[in-house]
Amino acid sequence: MAFGIKSFLKGAAFAGLNEFLGRGRDGGYAKPNRFEIMIIPPSGVRGTGNDANLFNPFTAVTNKLSNDGTLRNVIFNCESFSIPGRNLVSSPDTNLYGPEREVVTAQSFGDIDSTFYLSSDLKEKRFFDAWTAMAAGAESNGFALSYYHDYVGRLEIYQLDENDERTFGCVLIDCFPKTVAPLAVSQAIASDIQKLSVTWTYRYWKSLEDEASTSIGTRIVDSFRNTATRRITAQIPSVLRRL
Repeated sequence: MAFGIKSFLKGAAFAGLNEFLGRGRDGGYAKPNRFEIMIIPPSGVRGTGNDANLFNPFTAVTNKLSNDGTLRNVIFNCESFSIPGRNLVSSPDTNLYGPEREVVTAQSFGDIDSTFYLSSDLKEKRFFDAWTAMAAGAESNGFALSYYHDYVGRLEIYQLDENDERTFGCVLIDCFPKTVAPLAVSQAIASDIQKLSVTWTYRYWKSLEDEASTSIGTRIVDSFRNTATRRITAQIPSVLRRL
């Protein structure tokens, strides 16, 4: 009987190992370096009006940087980003007999940190500086604050598999760069790449697969560009793809 139990446990162990290895073969596991972001910046509608009190000079700058290839560089040079989480706010329900229970009263969403590689002309920094200036104004217009919907945009984040196919996607609603970190310069290290840290805030996020009427595949923005970029980067060693 003891031999039978031992054989059974040994067989179960091998079965568990085979199941574990099978998971790695069938689709594999998600890798943190397999991701893609799409930034949809605001247009700053009121900043294009004729009223001098509503004019924000950085609206034109942002629109120009969004269409001259800078935005594409910003997206491609993203080193790190975070898929957002969700925090449920709860409080005790005391309107019942017996042990109390926690009930959900609200939900909250935390800020997201990101890092971008910088080109030699710092065009990525110029893009984020212009976006934040759309919200806070500039000296030329008395540092007037803009309307909320004039400076909030959208940002889509995708998890990719080993074949660069999107397996999960979510979108940040009403997002904008809350903090553009200062850049440190130094003579000590000449081989490092300059990076920019950007903190994003947003109203909420939703899944593009579970909370939308269409699948991820039909919500691709500029799908031709994505496909072409993936084919090119697929030929580049992974260690160099983010350089």
